[in-house]
Amino acid sequence: MEKLKFFKTRNVQSPERGTELSAGVDMYIPVDLSLNELSAIQPVKGQVEVKVNPTTGMLQEFTLMPQRRVLIPSGIKVKFPKGYCGLLVDKSGVASKVGITLLAKLIDEDYQGEIHFNLVNTSDMAVKFRPGQKITQMVVMPVSYCQPEEVSTIDELYAGEVTDRGEGGFGSTNDEALKGKSLQERNGIETTDAPIVGDWDVKVESYNTAEFNPNDTIVPQDEKTTAAGKPLMMKFVKAQAEKSKTKTAKKTTKKTTSKKKTKE
Repeated sequence: MEKLKFFKTRNVQSPERGTELSAGVDMYIPVDLSLNELSAIQPVKGQVEVKVNPTTGMLQEFTLMPQRRVLIPSGIKVKFPKGYCGLLVDKSGVASKVGITLLAKLIDEDYQGEIHFNLVNTSDMAVKFRPGQKITQMVVMPVSYCQPEEVSTIDELYAGEVTDRGEGGFGSTNDEALKGKSLQERNGIETTDAPIVGDWDVKVESYNTAEFNPNDTIVPQDEKTTAAGKPLMMKFVKAQAEKSKTKTAKKTTKKTTSKKKTKE
């Protein structure tokens, strides 16, 4: 069996599989992170709040605000087996319970630097982390190193092969009339898929704060202890739905008024 060799550059728990058949190797936040090693991408005031140990200068915890990103060093370097790469993917508990996901997930076979976690808070809650917590997992995957080669004609590209999908994309497999049709052939074909169209308004609402702990549970926090004042968060809502509610309310009011007049 192939081995995934790694070297620790920081005080961090070793990567490990949760079970023998776990697809991902669990990875953790280092214990010895300092303030200047917590890199906020596209810095925004109030993006990340931190609590530092005054004696050691190390982070005790940090809070990632809603819709913000942060780059965390993992304290791990790896050597992949020949022909393999690494892909960082969400932990199901972290993603589904508190809305934390990742960007920049691919780790090349020839990369020899420290792995970093580019965390994104997609929720409307500020999420608190502590060093030592399990935060993501890495899947080790085989790679094809086929070299790109340009061809001069479409016939040379596909050698006359026509697939069921053809040039169909963007939901085309949901419509039998479009399967196997080229873009030219699809012009004029009546589809059964109705386009989804709608205006979107933006509302500003105060957000709730949650803490992510090692057991993947959400612990509500007092807003006063997590941010100065009352932080605001941009939330998108469908304008069409709001307009529909308003129309319904107006109709109800008219009916009520009409009934009153009839009784009089």
